[in-house]
Amino acid sequence: MVGPNFKAPHPAVPTAYISSAPATPYVTAGSVNPQWWNSFNDPELTSLETQAVAQNLDMQIATQRLIEAQAQAQIEGAVLYPNIGANASYSREGLSDKGVVQALGGGGGAGIPVAAVPPFD
Repeated sequence: MVGPNFKAPHPAVPTAYISSAPATPYVTAGSVNPQWWNSFNDPELTSLETQAVAQNLDMQIATQRLIEAQAQAQIEGAVLYPNIGANASYSREGLSDKGVVQALGGGGGAGIPVAAVPPFD
């Protein structure tokens, strides 16, 4: 077959590929169970996966940083929204022959700041 007079065969090749069925992905969006290892019913695999998830500090840190970033974005965006506040106070005074005297117990007051901050979605 191989030698000084070798000639490579030229097989017939179609000019275009024609499929009998449309191509579909093996995995469709949302079809994979996030806890895929449970389908094997293997307690050792389940234990390993549970341990890996619990000890995956990088993923836990990333999750907490995402929550922190969302909270920070909400705080930064709060300046774009109106703020309202309320204050109330009272005082009691009386008259005597020596002038105006404030009653014992004085006055009081309270302030309630309220910020209109929409939730960050």
